[in-house]
Amino acid sequence: MATTVEFLRDYGVEIRANGQKRWPNEVKARIVAESLQPGVSVNAVAARYGLRANHLSEWRSQARDGRLVLPAGDDDAFSFAPLVVSDGGGGAHMSAVAGRSAKPDESSHTSIEIGIGRVTVRLDGTTSSNRGSAMMFPSNRVRVLVSTQPVDFRKGHDGLASIVSSVLRKDPFTGTVFVFRSRRADRLKLLYWDGTGLVMAYKRLEEATFTWPAIKDGMMALNHAQFEALFAGLDWRKVKALEMRPPAAAE
Repeated sequence: MATTVEFLRDYGVEIRANGQKRWPNEVKARIVAESLQPGVSVNAVAARYGLRANHLSEWRSQARDGRLVLPAGDDDAFSFAPLVVSDGGGGAHMSAVAGRSAKPDESSHTSIEIGIGRVTVRLDGTTSSNRGSAMMFPSNRVRVLVSTQPVDFRKGHDGLASIVSSVLRKDPFTGTVFVFRSRRADRLKLLYWDGTGLVMAYKRLEEATFTWPAIKDGMMALNHAQFEALFAGLDWRKVKALEMRPPAAAE
């Protein structure tokens, strides 16, 4: 489809009488999101909107730096999945995720995992229906940074976001998960931007303490497995990342 003035105006681009175009950040973000779809090239998307490829590349860099907030895609939207868990006490054994039922002999042994955007919700197969619980973890694609200096745990969303920007020198609105500790090592808080608002989670261990890095200024990165270990109260230092070289060709 050829690029036309009407098409661009309908899309939200401001076109002046002299032909100059003003691209609002909201429009830039939508175009960047389109260019990030699988199988789509920067050149093709740029041509569709009458852009130079280097301009679109600059917008993509702004998105990576957090200066451009991308719209939530289909994978990031909230959705509901039907879930029925039975203990078998006179009822039918059934475990359904998104309308799919498990066989009777599988329901007590199979864990349930639901991926919703950046978050994975897991239910152990042995969890009883009246005590069902879910752990929420960021996916492997999300960066996790731990602030190594204790913070005042009276701070809420805005206070922690201020620490991220002014002390850690990071943008709190990029989707990165920031982990904070209190002076008491048995408490942690998580802060991240999910595309529509700041999310804060608080956990306190009842009879143990978290394993924290040495107290000093700055922060450190954890991989997905290390973060899960830290959140569970385990020693994340014993979790080593595997360096896997991708195969040259599919077998």
